[in-house]
Amino acid sequence: MLRVSPEQYSLLKRNAEGKPVLRVPGTKRARVKKRAEDLPENQLEKLVTDYLRHHGWICTKQHAGFFKKYVGGKMTGFTIGEKGQADWRAERPVIPPGSRLSKTSCFRVELFYFETKAPGKEPEAHQQLWLDRRQLTGITTGWFSSFDSFVQWYRQRYGVRGGDPPPIREPA
Repeated sequence: MLRVSPEQYSLLKRNAEGKPVLRVPGTKRARVKKRAEDLPENQLEKLVTDYLRHHGWICTKQHAGFFKKYVGGKMTGFTIGEKGQADWRAERPVIPPGSRLSKTSCFRVELFYFETKAPGKEPEAHQQLWLDRRQLTGITTGWFSSFDSFVQWYRQRYGVRGGDPPPIREPA
């Protein structure tokens, strides 16, 4: 035998009759958690990384934050990365035409760090500081809140075809 309140009984009865089930007054609607792949920032990350991989880049997700694990039966906390660190690192070797690859080959590498944001969002102050510090050392960085802004930024740096590396610049 089950004991149910009159409100619960009316919900069960309506459900059995095939009628729409109404919420009991005073209760809240269940919160449905969005899937990670449905979040706008994650969709933009996928578009950007797929585009870069198509053009020969190696994209690496940089995990950063405070994590916990059990060590010897005790919970231990540790930090990975830096505060504000960009979420992604992209790199590709620049292999001159006619060059051959071998285990001892040494080529120039292009590298940049990037952050994606949901539409209308901007990096937090500590994230922008991290990106700015890298730019001061000559490393290319960027953040994007739309795929169009990324493509425009990319083409300014790497050409319209995107797969072509920029011309080698002479040191100043």
